Amino acid sequence: MIRQIKLLIRMSVTVFTAIYAWQRPASYLTIKFIVPFLQMSFFVYLAKFTLGPDKLAYVAIGNAVQLVAFNTLMGVAMTMAGEKWNGTLQTLLTTPANRLMIFASRALVHVLDGIAGAVIGLLYAGLFFGVSFAQTDFLALAVVLFISSLTLTGLGLIVASLSLFTRTVEPIMNTAYLLIFLLAGINFPVEQLPVWLRPLSYLIPLTYGVEAARQAIAGASLALLSSSLLIMLGLFLAEGTLGYYIFTYFERLSKRLGTLEMT
Repeated sequence: MIRQIKLLIRMSVTVFTAIYAWQRPASYLTIKFIVPFLQMSFFVYLAKFTLGPDKLAYVAIGNAVQLVAFNTLMGVAMTMAGEKWNGTLQTLLTTPANRLMIFASRALVHVLDGIAGAVIGLLYAGLFFGVSFAQTDFLALAVVLFISSLTLTGLGLIVASLSLFTRTVEPIMNTAYLLIFLLAGINFPVEQLPVWLRPLSYLIPLTYGVEAARQAIAGASLALLSSSLLIMLGLFLAEGTLGYYIFTYFERLSKRLGTLEMT
């Protein structure tokens, strides 16, 4: 087990270096700091003028926490698509390496990056949008952010699997991200959705993560949030298992039909 953990960490560091080493720091920092601020500002001030100033904290926290989806879901979804685009996917999939370890090493870096994105968003919420953290249970909030980021890798794997069989994964990835943005209670409560859409909301782990973060900031303890966290972990296991089997299925299918090189 210790050997596997060391291998996972070493592979994750290598993946992180491969992803970001070619970028200028300014490019990464722009995506990390400026884009989230502009997005949060848009939705917070839209809520201020349409719903009133009492909704600012609700929307600011929701948009801050959803940044884990921007980093984790989209990052994981682009992992295999990036391998395919760079011409390394065929080599990767012909190796006898454990597929689960390959995915985990690529997901870990995005889980940590997603948590960092949410922390930056919450700092903006406190500095610019009037969110008070005076009553926050920071341990509960940290656990919520970690599990929120982790659980989205299951959905990311499902989307990434499609890149093995499709020409491009970007339309599917962007659609999934926008659906999460609409359905996860980020800018308005899930109860305001049409009745027929609400079941989809409850299949998205971030729906529970966003609400749990709001409660942790209001002072809720880890014990009070345990039911939401367990639901999120259950969804992660279900969606991660489904994504893994979809991945292995499309791997076999794409090899048989010769679509691994299709770009």
